[in-house]
Amino acid sequence: MKKNKQEIIFNILTNPVAFMLIISGVIFFITRHFSMGNDEGMWSYIARVWMENDILPYTGTIENKTPGIYLIFALSHLLFGPGFEFVRILGLICIFFSGLLIYLLVKNTLNRTAASFSMVFFGLTSLWSIMDMAYIAQTEVFMVFFLVLSFYTATKSKNNSKWKIIILFSGLLMGFAIAFKQTAIFSALALVLFFIIYCAESSKNSRKILGMLLISTGIVAGIILTAVPLFISGLSIKGYIEGAWLILLNKGSSVPINYHLNSFSYFWLNSRFVVFFFVLLFILIKPSYLKNRFFLSTFIWLALDFIGVNASGNYFGHQFRQIQPALSIASGVIIAYLFEEFKSLNQKVLRIKKILLVLLFIIISIPYTELLSGEIGFKNEDKKMGYWLKNHTSKNDYIFFIGYGGNPSLSYSERISSSRYFNYMFITSDKEKSIVLNDLNAKTPKFIIWHKGFNTRWDEIDDYVLKNYNFKCSFENYDIYILKRIKQASQDE
Repeated sequence: MKKNKQEIIFNILTNPVAFMLIISGVIFFITRHFSMGNDEGMWSYIARVWMENDILPYTGTIENKTPGIYLIFALSHLLFGPGFEFVRILGLICIFFSGLLIYLLVKNTLNRTAASFSMVFFGLTSLWSIMDMAYIAQTEVFMVFFLVLSFYTATKSKNNSKWKIIILFSGLLMGFAIAFKQTAIFSALALVLFFIIYCAESSKNSRKILGMLLISTGIVAGIILTAVPLFISGLSIKGYIEGAWLILLNKGSSVPINYHLNSFSYFWLNSRFVVFFFVLLFILIKPSYLKNRFFLSTFIWLALDFIGVNASGNYFGHQFRQIQPALSIASGVIIAYLFEEFKSLNQKVLRIKKILLVLLFIIISIPYTELLSGEIGFKNEDKKMGYWLKNHTSKNDYIFFIGYGGNPSLSYSERISSSRYFNYMFITSDKEKSIVLNDLNAKTPKFIIWHKGFNTRWDEIDDYVLKNYNFKCSFENYDIYILKRIKQASQDE
């Protein structure tokens, strides 16, 4: 007997592999139209100068991420040379398996209905432009994969004689998540509470304490393991701690409180993430659901990752990915609970309410604005400028960018920045400014590339460029200045 369209659609939506393959296919189609993003350019540059020039992350290139993303871009560079495509493919694989793991996690702990809705919510929200859906080589994509895998592994410790090994491994995986972004520490705390509340709910306190110690040991081991390649390359422990952790105290890693509050209001109250508050509203209406230990621990996980997302005050789209797993699971579980409550209704009312509920779910989660906008990709001026710089310099020449957004061009240029502070956002005090000026004098750049309209509010760098450089040409958003003595030499010839 032939299946009707409704049955086919239902089977696809409830088949985890088929659904996540469709989501992955859509993401692949979209991401291949987007050139290198600013963060991707930054990490590609860090990996390149590490692999080719022995310039180490943290001491030779200043950025505020833990080592995971540098390791992946370094692997990409070793295999394929400068670029980002391989890392995006790895990111796509991580999104695919993250969706499957969410399905399996919820299915094994609750039921298939909750698992299917959780996976669908995760998959569809992965297509939101507010999540930077096209830029899948982001730290959060890999962080989410490891933290979901960590929680899934933790569920296997429940009523298992080998729980010690399992929970230690779960902690190790969470350590890998932290190795991609420090805010996964909030997810790590959620994992500890998840183990106490759900995995070891009927266990003695001694087992719970031992489990906490094993998780913590695994986390520390995971963090250290990812730093080992840097230590082998010559990075000191001090350099690692200052570059990966203490840099979070730098003003470039945070924002003023008024900006923080305004951004919080915009992104949480005036965007699609308002769905977060539907979960909170449901808890207020039905607090009895928190008696379910899995749902309670998931809600705590959601609350802690909410804190993690808001920690820095920088609301870049990819940062919201951290809250995606817990929010997806909480939403899926709520829908499953509502379906259970509808069972007491007569069949006609039950069908209407189910249809309305599914429609509401689709309206909230499906990326209709992205699909209807027709805006896919953008002009690749960064690549053009990067190749221009490469063709007008030698391997021994330095370049330096003033302003924001120049990292893709720096990566494409295959040249080295004069200063370890190639990422302008971390030049925030007189100390960094002094270091930059010393770097420019020691490794004088042939070209200085200045973002149009960018106000440095830094007289010394303005005077330095005015005294030593002449205007050369412009690209779309940048003015390029050439060192005066080089221009004079070319004129004399």
